[in-house]
Amino acid sequence: MRKDPDVSTIYDGGYRPQFHFTPQYAFMNDPNGMLYNAATGEYHFFYQAYPYSLNPTDDKHWGHAVSKDLVHWTELPLALSPDDYGNMWSGSGFIDYKNTGGFYDESVPEAARMVLAYAIVRSGGATGLAYTEDGGVTWTKYQGGKPVLSDGWCADPKVFWYDDASMENGGTWVLLTSGETKLYTSPDLKNWTYNSSLKLKNGTAVSWECPDMYEVAVDGNPANKKWVYNAAGSFYLIGDIVKGPDGMLSFVAESEPLLYNGDSHQYNADISGLQNQGDHAVYATQTFYAAPDDRILSVSWLRETAGALDGSKMWNGTMTVPLETTLRTTEDGIRMYSYPAKELNSLRGDLIYSDTDVPVSPDGANILDGKQGVMMDIEGTFTLGSGVTEFGFKLRQGGTQETVVKYDAANGQLTLDKSKSGLAYTGISSMELRPENGKVKLRILVDSTAIEAFGNDGIAAVSSVYFPDPTSAGMEFYVKGGDVTVDSLNIYAMDSSWKEPSPQPVPTVLTDLTLSSALLTPNFSVDVTEYTATVANSVNSIKVLPTYTGDAAVTVNGVEVASGAYSADIALSVGENTITVVAGEKTYTIKVTREEPAPVPTVLTDLTLSSALLTPNFSADVTEYTATVANSVGSIKVLPTYTGDTAVTVNGTEVASGAYSADISLSVGENTITVVAGEKTYTIKVTREDKKPPVTEKPFLDGLELSQGVLQPSFDKDVNAYSASVTNSVDSIQVKPFYSGEMAVTV
Repeated sequence: MRKDPDVSTIYDGGYRPQFHFTPQYAFMNDPNGMLYNAATGEYHFFYQAYPYSLNPTDDKHWGHAVSKDLVHWTELPLALSPDDYGNMWSGSGFIDYKNTGGFYDESVPEAARMVLAYAIVRSGGATGLAYTEDGGVTWTKYQGGKPVLSDGWCADPKVFWYDDASMENGGTWVLLTSGETKLYTSPDLKNWTYNSSLKLKNGTAVSWECPDMYEVAVDGNPANKKWVYNAAGSFYLIGDIVKGPDGMLSFVAESEPLLYNGDSHQYNADISGLQNQGDHAVYATQTFYAAPDDRILSVSWLRETAGALDGSKMWNGTMTVPLETTLRTTEDGIRMYSYPAKELNSLRGDLIYSDTDVPVSPDGANILDGKQGVMMDIEGTFTLGSGVTEFGFKLRQGGTQETVVKYDAANGQLTLDKSKSGLAYTGISSMELRPENGKVKLRILVDSTAIEAFGNDGIAAVSSVYFPDPTSAGMEFYVKGGDVTVDSLNIYAMDSSWKEPSPQPVPTVLTDLTLSSALLTPNFSVDVTEYTATVANSVNSIKVLPTYTGDAAVTVNGVEVASGAYSADIALSVGENTITVVAGEKTYTIKVTREEPAPVPTVLTDLTLSSALLTPNFSADVTEYTATVANSVGSIKVLPTYTGDTAVTVNGTEVASGAYSADISLSVGENTITVVAGEKTYTIKVTREDKKPPVTEKPFLDGLELSQGVLQPSFDKDVNAYSASVTNSVDSIQVKPFYSGEMAVTV
C-alpha cells in the first residue's frame, strides 16, 4: 500500500537530497521520456516508478515531473501505468512538429505536440506510443496500449527525427531498441521498418539497455557535427548516420567505446562487465528532446537499490543534476564533456570560502579549517608543483566519517573515495584525468546524500549516492608529495530546490539604445556591441537613453540608468570619447567623436604699403593693385589687416594681422607681391623708377653793353643776334656782359 507523504515536510533535511531529484515516495530508477515543450517553456521529466514499494517490483509505471528552470521540479500524476499488454518499461519522448502521427490538430502549437514511446514488457519487449490532450498532465495510449512495434525484443525505444531532404516530410523517424541495438525508421510513428543493427568500430554488435542518440556540433562548430550513441551512460560511441544505396540508415562508429562516468579508462574503455557496475555508477542516461538553443542536456540515474536507512526515508532512487554535453577536440581525438547545467548556479547561496593564489604544502595548515558545509558547490583551479602525488578535498567530515574527492596525480585519476562516508555505498570510483598545462580544474556538487565531481570542464566525472550523518559537515583541503597552488577556489552554500524558490532574476536585455544628439552607427541591435557616433564641435555633452527589460539596471559609464530615461550629461572632449553601457552580461561601447572647431574664414580688411600708396584704394573684392616708388626706394613692406583663423601670407610667408611683413627687395621696374588671404589671392605690382641724369640749366645773359655804339635791338636774353654802328674814328670796342650764376662767358 502506498504511504502518502506529508508534502509540507517531505523534503526537509535528513537524508533527502536537496538539489538532486528524488521521488516523493517509493522506488525510482531510469529517467525516461525527457523533452522540452517550447510552447509552455516546460521541461518534462519522466522516470521508472514503482509507486507502492521502496524496492523494484514488476509493477512498473512512469512517474512525471515538470520544471521551467531544470532546478525546481513539480511532480504530476503518474503518466503511464501497466495495462493488459504489460508493464511500462523505459522509453523516450519527442515533439512531432509536423504531426506525422496524426495525434494533434492545428489548435495545438507545433512545439506542444508531445509524444511518448515506451517499452511494453511482459513475455517480450515491444514499443507503444502515448500522447496528451491537456499539455502533458495526463496521457492517452495510442490504440489503447497496443504495440506499434513488436519485432523480437524492442524495448527501451529511443525515438528521434532524422533530417533528409530527399524523404517525405524532409526526413524520417528513427527508433533504437535495447538488447541487440536495432535501428528502425518510420514516416508516421506507426509503421516501422528495420534498417540495421548498431555495431562497434570492429564490427561487433552492440547489445545494451536504454539507448540514446543525438547530434552534437564539435567544438561548437555547426558545420562539423557528429552523432553520439550513448549506451545507458555506461559508454558512448562517436560516429555518423549514413544512408546506404538501398535507402536504409545505419550508424557508423568512428570511435572506440569511450567511458561516460566513473571506474574505467577514459581513452580505451573496456565495455565488458559495465552493464552491472554496482550501485555507485550512473546509469540509464537520457537527454531532453528539443532543448532550447540546441543544448544537449542529460540526466542519469544514480544507482540506489538499498532499502530505507531509517523510518524517515520513504524514497529510493536519485537522479544526477542536469548536465550539458559538448564534444571537443582533444589530443586523443573528439571526446565528450559533461558539466553541470548553468541553471544550477541559481541555487548558489553565500560563499563559504573564496580565495586566489594560495600556496598549500603537505605540512601546511588546512585552508578550510573551521569551514562547514552539507550542501555545497565547489569550483576551483589548481596548479601542481613538483612531486605532487595527490591533492583534494575531505568533505562531510564528522567523527570517523569523511568523503574524499581527489586528483590522484600518481595514477592520473579523478577519484571519489567513499570508504569512510557513512552508512552505505562505501566504494571507490575513479576516472582518468590529465592535467592541462600543469593545471587541474575541479567542480564538486555536494548534496546531503548525492555527490558529483567533474574534472577539467567535465571530460572526467565521478558521481554517486552516499549516506554520511546529516551532522557531518567539516572539510579539509590537503596535498601530498609536493606543493599545490590554489589558483582560485570558491565554495558556495547551496539552497534547496524543494523549498519555495526565490523569484529568479529576470536577465537584463537591452532592446534599444539612443543618444540625445547623434545617431548610432550601425543601427542598434542587441547582438551588436560596438557603435560609433559623430557630433559637431558645438555639442560638448551627450546623454544616453537605454531601453531594456530585466531586473538589473543598465549602467552608463558605471551609473545606473532607468529604462526609457536619459543618463546624466556626459562631457565630450574634442576627438574620440568612449561611453560604456553594461546590460546584464553584455557590455556595449559607443565611441562618440566630437569634431574639431570649424575654422573661421580669413578675410582681408585692409592692405597698405610702407612707402607707397595702392592704386586703387584697397577693397576686399579687388584683388589687383599697383604702386610706384622712387628709384631711391630699394625695399618695401606690406601690412595686412584681417580676421579669421588662417594667417595671411605675403610672398608665401605668414604675416600677423596689423603687422608689417619683412622687407621685400625691389628691383628697378615692376615687382609683383602676392598676398594670400583665405581663398583669395591679391597681387600688388610695385614699380621702382629708373635713375635720372642731373638737371643742368641753360646759361643766359642778363644784359650786354658795348663801350661804343648801341645794340640794335635792345638786349633781350632770348635774342641772340644784335648790330651796332660806330664812327670811323673808333677802331676798337669793348663788350660788357651781365650774368648771374657760375658760368663762363667768352667774348
